[in-house]
Amino acid sequence: MTQAQSRIVRWQPWSGDGLEHVEFQRLDDAVNVHSVVVGGDGDNRFGLHYHLLLMPGWAFHNLTLDTARPGFPQLSLGRKNGAWTNVATGAALPELDGCTDIDISATPLTNSLPIHRLALREGESAEILVAHLAAPDFVAKPVRQRYTRLGDRLYRFESLDGTGFAADLKVDEDGLVIDYPGLFRRVKNGGTPNPVRRQRRDPASELRPDWYKQDVPPGISMSGAGIYEWRIAGVGVYVGKARELAKRLRAYPRNVRDILSGRGWHGQEARPFRKVHYSLHKAYLDELAVSVTVLENCSVEALGERERYWIAQRRQEAAVGGAAVLNGT
Repeated sequence: MTQAQSRIVRWQPWSGDGLEHVEFQRLDDAVNVHSVVVGGDGDNRFGLHYHLLLMPGWAFHNLTLDTARPGFPQLSLGRKNGAWTNVATGAALPELDGCTDIDISATPLTNSLPIHRLALREGESAEILVAHLAAPDFVAKPVRQRYTRLGDRLYRFESLDGTGFAADLKVDEDGLVIDYPGLFRRVKNGGTPNPVRRQRRDPASELRPDWYKQDVPPGISMSGAGIYEWRIAGVGVYVGKARELAKRLRAYPRNVRDILSGRGWHGQEARPFRKVHYSLHKAYLDELAVSVTVLENCSVEALGERERYWIAQRRQEAAVGGAAVLNGT
């Protein structure tokens, strides 16, 4: 904390129902954090209480986590001299050794631990290994991440687990996340959460209108089947096929928007997107040049064969210095 010795902060999900209430207490040589979280949708709904004890510099010391799920054992993790243990049993947890921080997916609070501990200067980046606890099971697993300080109170978070997920996090004077695009937003003054307005809208209406260019050569039928490719400057090229080109190409901006909004693929919260979707999402955040080009029309029966042909062509180009091929990565 800054001047205050204690503080209350609340977050709500970017979309959907839920709330987190956090109370901080600053001690002489530590920070105590107590939180209650209600979140999730459908079968993934959960309720939990967690307590964090942080040492100077917000270095992780121990975590106690309870859920409202019957039969769920209390989770108690501790870290001392780089070694992790189950505090309740004293058992060593060698699979977490090397992890420096804790990351609980149900809260943006734990992003503040590496932000404080790393004390990055503007333009600096650092890769870390964290003990990641994903809702609703909260089983600790090591995951690699990267933090980059973009400005005075702006940080980029990147997951290095192969999903390509990234987000730019605005923080306040205490290094606490204000907004986590697509996942969490701060509740103003710790009061009643702002209601999320639900209305019909164009799938990509929340995105910058010029974030990508579309090229449809003369003679191409967008209502027919065909092959297309996405190109991301400095990243690579992705070749795809569609039974109806117009419908398929409209889906990509919607998927980028849904990632930003914290929704899962095809509306299923627990279903991850494909890597090309995360690559486009990151390109959107980084404001990279992005384009989609229709390569040809073909019959529905020939889609698989023509897709393989174009992927082979792009891989030949990549072998002699062309753009990397994102298919199959």
